[in-house]
Amino acid sequence: MRKLLLIGLGLISQGLLAQLNGNYTIGGTAGSTNFAAWSDFTKALTTSGVSGNVAVTVMSNQTVTAAVQLDQNSTNPTSSSKKITIDGNGKTLSGSLTYELLLFNGADYIEIKNLNLVNSSTSNTALGVRFTGGADNNLLNGCTVDLAGISSSTKAGAAYIAFASSQSSLSTTSTANNGVSNVIQNCTLQSTGTNSPGAFYGIIDQQGSATYKSTTTGNTFSGNTIKNFFKYSFYLRYVNGEQVLSNDISRALSSSACAVDTALHAVYLSDVFSSGRSNLISSNSIHDLPYKGASAASTTNNVNRFWGIRMINVFGSGTYNVKIESNSFMRIVALNSLNLLEANSCAVLFVSKNTIYNCATDNSYSYVMNFISTNDLDLNNNIIRKVVGGKNGKSNGLYGINLMTCKNSVWTWNRVENNVIDSLLGTDQVFGIYLEDRGNWQMNRN
Repeated sequence: MRKLLLIGLGLISQGLLAQLNGNYTIGGTAGSTNFAAWSDFTKALTTSGVSGNVAVTVMSNQTVTAAVQLDQNSTNPTSSSKKITIDGNGKTLSGSLTYELLLFNGADYIEIKNLNLVNSSTSNTALGVRFTGGADNNLLNGCTVDLAGISSSTKAGAAYIAFASSQSSLSTTSTANNGVSNVIQNCTLQSTGTNSPGAFYGIIDQQGSATYKSTTTGNTFSGNTIKNFFKYSFYLRYVNGEQVLSNDISRALSSSACAVDTALHAVYLSDVFSSGRSNLISSNSIHDLPYKGASAASTTNNVNRFWGIRMINVFGSGTYNVKIESNSFMRIVALNSLNLLEANSCAVLFVSKNTIYNCATDNSYSYVMNFISTNDLDLNNNIIRKVVGGKNGKSNGLYGINLMTCKNSVWTWNRVENNVIDSLLGTDQVFGIYLEDRGNWQMNRN
C-alpha cells in the first residue's frame, strides 16, 4: 500500500512538471492539475514551458516571501498560439517585499486578470509589478495594485507598475527594451496606508535608449484608476507609439495631511518617437490635485508647480503623429504656476478637444497651454475656461495659449483654430493667445 502511494505521488509530481497545456488551479484541491502555491506554478513554467494554451484559476489568497517571477522557457516558450491566462478570481497575492511582488522577466503572452496584489513593505523601493528583460505582449487586466506599506513618509523609489531594468533604481537607463506591446487596462493603483502620499511613480514606462527612435514599443495603458501618487502618475521615456487612454488620475486617497512633491506631473513624456504607431494621450480625466478641496494659497503639503501633460523631445512623423486629444483637467491648484499642457522641443503634434476648467494658481506666471520650440503644431477645438491667477495672492501673468519659437518643417502651416478661452482672471497681465517669433500661422475662429 505504501509503495503504491509513493508511486502515485511521483506521477502527480511528474505531471505538474511536464509541459503545461490545458486547465490548472493554484491553491485549489490537491491533484494532478493543481499547484499548491504560486511558486510551484512558476517552477513548472520555467522548467518545462508550454505545449498549448494554458488557463489557470487562483482558488485561494496566498502570501509570499519572494517575488512571483514569470520566466520564459527557451525550449517550449509561450507564443501567440500558446498563451497563458491566469484568472485571479478576486483572490489576493500579498507579501512584504523590498522590491516587486510580481515580476515578468522576459515572459511573453501572459494575461493576468482579476487579481489583487498587496505589497505591505515600508521600503522606499516597494513595487507592485515590474516588466523587464523583453517581457512582451502581456496583459494585466482588472487588477488592483496596493502598496499598503507606504504611510506618511516620502517614498522616492516606489511604483505601482514599472517597466525598468533595475529594481532598485527605476530610472536607470537601459539600451534594450524592458517590454513592448503590453496592455495595462482597467486596473486600480493605490496606496491605502495611513496618510500615504502614494508611490513616487504611478506607472513608469522606460524602454531602450538605443532602439526607441526606430522600433515601436507600443504599450497601451487604458481605463486605469490612479488614486494617489507622489510625483508622476505616468512617466514615459524612450518609447515609440505608446498610448495612454481613458485613465482616471487623481489623489483621491490623499488629503492635506499627505506629502506631495512640489513639482507634480500627471503625464510626463521625454525622448519619444512615432515611427510605427502614433503616440496618443487621449480621453484621460485629470482632476482634484493635489487633493480634493485644496487651496492654491496653501503652503502645507502644497504643489509649487503643476504640469498636466508635459512633453520634452517628443516627435511625430509624416505618417504617425503625436496626438493629445479629449483630455480633461479640472479642479487643479498650484501655489506658483500651472502648466496644464506643455511641449518643449517637440514636432508634428496635434492638440485637440482638450478641456481645462476651474483651475487656480496664487503667484508668479502660469502658461495654461505652453509650446516652446515646437514645430508643426495643430491646435484646435480646445476649451480653456475659468482659470484664475492670483486666487489669494498676486499673480504676475496668465497666458491661455503661449506660442514661442514654433516653426514649420513638415507642414506648411501651424494652425490655431476653433479654440475657446474664457474667464482668465486675477493677474496683472492676461493673454488669451501670445505668439512670439517665427513660423507660418493660420489662426481662425478662436
